[in-house]
Amino acid sequence: MNLVYYSFINDLDLPIFCIKDKARNDYINSISNKKRRFQSYAVWKLLECAIDANFNCDYEFFLDGNKWREKNNKFYFSLSHSKNAVAVAISLDEEIGVDVEYVSEKILRAEKFLLKDKDFCTMQDKILYLTKKWVKYESKFKSNCNGKSYLKKTCNNKDFFYICCNSKDKVKFIKVNNKIFL
Repeated sequence: MNLVYYSFINDLDLPIFCIKDKARNDYINSISNKKRRFQSYAVWKLLECAIDANFNCDYEFFLDGNKWREKNNKFYFSLSHSKNAVAVAISLDEEIGVDVEYVSEKILRAEKFLLKDKDFCTMQDKILYLTKKWVKYESKFKSNCNGKSYLKKTCNNKDFFYICCNSKDKVKFIKVNNKIFL
């Protein structure tokens, strides 16, 4: 079974982020947008939490083109963040993809790409439909496989999110307390 860890983050004013290896630290600290830098830090901390909870192994990451990978293929992973949500998918034996998306009107920008003559009763129905379709598309793209889409709707305060994992194996969603980021 593959796992998807997700959490919600609060804005923290941390000037320097500390991850277990130099390459990822350099990558995170090179991000000029403060919000994006914090999202990146949080998603990497969530990955470390998921790895430590499930695998008894040392690990090292490298950037392969524009995709991060574990150096010795001990496991596969995918990362995603949107607004104040972060998600990580991990698998021992297959490429896996995850996407998280905040439910908002912003998704209407993808309407031409995702919609084909479908009628909706309300604008909210349209936004929900497009958001679900988008996370399925993104997670499949990230996984590079024709697995099944596992979808979860979740909320933080009054904000709603969809998380989707594309995997050939079953998926379990695990919510993590945001204290791991401190």
